[in-house]
This record gives sequence, C-alpha cells and structure tokens, in this order.
Amino acid sequence: MESTLVWSVPAKMVLFGEWAVLAGHSAIATTLEPRFSLHCRSAEVDRFVSVSPEGEQTMNVTEVPDGSYFAWARDMLVYLRARTRGPPRACAWRFERAWLESEGLGSSSALFVTLFAAFHEQESPLHVEDLRAAHREFMEGQGSGIDVAAQFHGGSIRYNLQQTEALKLAAPEELFVFHTGDKARTLDSLRSRAPMPSELQTQISFSVARFLEDGDWERAIETHHLPLQTWGVVPPRVQQLRARWRERGFISALKTTGAGGGDALLCWLRPNRETAWREDVKSLGFGWVRKPVFGFSGLRSE
Repeated sequence: MESTLVWSVPAKMVLFGEWAVLAGHSAIATTLEPRFSLHCRSAEVDRFVSVSPEGEQTMNVTEVPDGSYFAWARDMLVYLRARTRGPPRACAWRFERAWLESEGLGSSSALFVTLFAAFHEQESPLHVEDLRAAHREFMEGQGSGIDVAAQFHGGSIRYNLQQTEALKLAAPEELFVFHTGDKARTLDSLRSRAPMPSELQTQISFSVARFLEDGDWERAIETHHLPLQTWGVVPPRVQQLRARWRERGFISALKTTGAGGGDALLCWLRPNRETAWREDVKSLGFGWVRKPVFGFSGLRSE
C-alpha cells in the first residue's frame, strides 16, 4: 500500500425478493450509475476523508464518534484488519460517494466491499464467497449478502444463498425511483424483526418467479407491496404517499426496496402523469426522483 490504491463499486438496489431471500428464496438486485470509490495510501495515522453530496469531512479514526457514518468505517476497518492481519501500517482512507446516504443505494455495503478489496489486494481473483462470508460475520450473522454481491458483480442479478445468476434488465419508461430521505439502516431493521412468516415468503417468492417469466413490472411491484405491508415493514409515511398518488391517478403501483423499508421506493407511473406527479413531489418538499438505468460494472480497481 505504498502507492495510492483506488477501488470502486456502483450503487445498488434490491428490486424484488427482499426479506424472503433471508430464508433461501431468490431475490433480484441491480446496480445504478453513481459510484463509490475508496482511495487508500500509507499515512502516519489512520485517517478518514469522506467526500459526498453532503460535503467533505476529515477525521482521525481514534476520534470517530459512535453512531456516525465514520463509525461504520471504523468498525469495518478494525474487523478487516484483525481478520486479515493487515495492512500493518496506518493509512489515509478517502471515500468518494456520488449519492446521498439517505437515498438508500448501498452506502454501507459499498464501504465494506471496497475495504475488503483493499485488504485483499494481493489476492487475484477475489472471490465473492469470501466477501459474503466476511460480511455476514461482520453483520453478526444478519442479512443475506445480496447487497455486497450486487456491488461486487455489477449488472443485475438473481440471488439466493446458494448461487448468483446474471440477468439482463432494462428499466421501463414507466418506472421511477423516489427517495423519501428517510434513512433506515439494514442491520437495525434486521435486528428489530422476527423472521418473515412462511406464507408471506411464499407470496414474495412466487411473485419473483412470475416476474422472471413474464417481466411484468407493474404486477410484481404490487404483489410485493401487499405482503410487505401485511407484515408491517412499510412505514406509515410510505403508505400515505401510495394512497395519495393512487387517488390522484399518478401511479398504479409502488413498493419499498431493500430491508430498510422506506428510503427508496419503486413507482410505476400511469401514462402521461409524470409532470403532474413531479409537481406533487416538489409540493411535498421532496427533491429526489430518479429515472433509473440498470446494470453498471461491479468492483474494479482503477
């Protein structure tokens, strides 16, 4: 690590199959254009620098407060250094993230994947199985590993606990991603809930399988929302937005994404309603609507 190393991964989104994937069912994830980059070089003390739309921050690792984004980086650094017994020297770690943490596009998993790559720079090729095992141990046995697998592989994937399969997905014109700005950490969500009831897992699994057969986005969004709402992982604020936009004829389907439940939403717009919907979004004080493009390259060294 004498010279600067740079690793980068794309943003990610779990589209379908969240929660049921924890029980071994298949889920679908994809990657988005914004990237996260990790730069690391030797330094006198371990130091973090974060550059993102929220601004720039610099802090020595020993001064990181608990509960902050840097606390996740510190804990990952401690874990990986103990696990790999290196690098022995201190480093300056610079994180460059092209999206807001509150957008729910994989800030924490991107941090883990790139740090893992930096600590295993001598290994070629890197193996996603080793990455998943390390991430699961760090997450105290929680989670399925789909987030890190998606950012490692890139593109779009069908994922379960046994295998990962590449998919070709294109975002239809009617599909939009809406960001509420409400950040819910995946680990907190996983810790706070018991396993999903088997009958709801079956509903979600059937919906995933049907989507893979016919590619009906609108139906898949709706048939995912219903069991998630039944189980209680759809926040009241999201339920209110869904009811409002359906009543006004803006959307025909909406669902949360990932385990957090509320930061990034898939919205299926009705024909010729985009302008009116965007105006309503703006009137409610929200500013983040994304017309997604799927399938960007995964982990790479630059």
